[in-house]
Amino acid sequence: MDSLKQLFGQFILARKYLKNISDATAYSYGNACQALFTLHGSDLRLGDLTKEQLSNRIITMRQHGLSAGGCNVYIRTVNAFLNWLHEEDRIKAKIKLPLLKEEQKVIQPFSVDQARRIVHWKPKCDSMRRLHVLMLLLLDTGMRIEEAFTLRKEQVNLDDLLITVNGKGKKQRIIPMSFEMRKILFRHLSGSTSILVFSTRNGLRLKHRNVLRDMKDVAKRIGIAGVRVS
Repeated sequence: MDSLKQLFGQFILARKYLKNISDATAYSYGNACQALFTLHGSDLRLGDLTKEQLSNRIITMRQHGLSAGGCNVYIRTVNAFLNWLHEEDRIKAKIKLPLLKEEQKVIQPFSVDQARRIVHWKPKCDSMRRLHVLMLLLLDTGMRIEEAFTLRKEQVNLDDLLITVNGKGKKQRIIPMSFEMRKILFRHLSGSTSILVFSTRNGLRLKHRNVLRDMKDVAKRIGIAGVRVS
């Protein structure tokens, strides 16, 4: 009999090739798998998988300080896995964990002064100049960070001031940019050989963790406080 770890691997492959989930979603599923098997060990089998055990795992997560939102990411993944197990006749009972209630907070936006500080920041090196263009694009268009990371040069229409992005759920959408943003992107793209608008020195895509770290560092240096920088 396959272990749950092996079954989880089969589940991710099925979601990737039959449901066409994104790499980011597959990565999220992998994190949930790691959370499950870090607690129980890699020898956990189907007979050990019960609603009580999974509920106890949620309790443990909460006791270790994980937010309700963080737990819900785990719960949604586990529920999808449980549903797949049921559809594949691996388990008879259909188990579903309830989502936790999340506190709904209003996200404080940047003030005009804070946005102006970002616009007028003068980076000193190539990596920081790239970060500056990325931050300006997010401010100008409101696109998601994943959309910016996967943005290719061919998707940027400088003539018509339009950008075609690959949005959440693999849905394309077209968003406008300002004249000032066009100038900034033109200069940025003129010196780039990568197919991506934003990439590492070797042409690879950027990583969320590194960009978030750098954004927070820049915000601190230019005196932005009291708002979430993400």
